[in-house]
Amino acid sequence: MFTIADELLLLALHNKKGSVVSRATSSLNFGLAGAFISELALKERVEVNGKRLVVKDSTPVEDPFLNDIFEQIKNSKKNRKIRTWVEKFGHRMKDRRKGMSHRLAEQGILEEKQKDFLGVFKWNIYPSRDYSYEQEIRTRLTEALKTPESLDDRTLVLLSLIGACDIVKEVFPKEEAKEKKKQIKQWTKQNPYGKAVNDTVHATNNAVYAAIGAAAIASSGPS
Repeated sequence: MFTIADELLLLALHNKKGSVVSRATSSLNFGLAGAFISELALKERVEVNGKRLVVKDSTPVEDPFLNDIFEQIKNSKKNRKIRTWVEKFGHRMKDRRKGMSHRLAEQGILEEKQKDFLGVFKWNIYPSRDYSYEQEIRTRLTEALKTPESLDDRTLVLLSLIGACDIVKEVFPKEEAKEKKKQIKQWTKQNPYGKAVNDTVHATNNAVYAAIGAAAIASSGPS
């Protein structure tokens, strides 16, 4: 089963180029951090207390990438603000994202290829190999917005992160993107979570927006 982070990553990768779409180059890592934290909230492992993330249930989770995030939260000497975790994990997401992409390649969903520049600088790209999995995600998202009363928690979290990472136009037809953005904002506010999960997911989503905004300001500052 895919994690929310897996699904967000698949949607943010260009199917042919195998690299992150330009809209998400500066936001995806923070979005993935938010996806991990939100999934832990949905699994009732963490919750927000004030502005800080606290462990609710220390039982490990099955997915190794998600559990690694969880272990770092559990082993922290103090309860930190959600934004602190989003920024920390976001800034350190490169190797984790590479590992996630490699796993998707091993599963036959992506294809792992190596590129180089002048034979010196080398990096991996991950074009689509079996598009059916991603298409299934896109279909689920489209159908969910048509019948919002059937929205499940995971799909709603994914939609909120798609909005935060500004990849609505990559997921839905461009002519529908404006309306989809409105729907996502509306249904993210009117969500079906329980209060504890609701507070945590909302706080995480806000932290993702804040981290992305701070990164954008930093990158546009004087050199």
